[in-house]
Amino acid sequence: MRFYTFDEYLAQRIETPTYAPQGVVLALDGGSWVGMATTSLHPEGHALSEMT
Repeated sequence: MRFYTFDEYLAQRIETPTYAPQGVVLALDGGSWVGMATTSLHPEGHALSEMT
């Protein structure tokens, strides 16, 4: 299994019409980042939870 390069990640996850930065949620434990979830909004009228 091969991991994405950073450029591939940007192209497939961030540089897309459905990416919504306001839909990124971080879970913190004090000052430590312990989790993340993102949502994407689609033109068909639905949203998806991704990368939880």
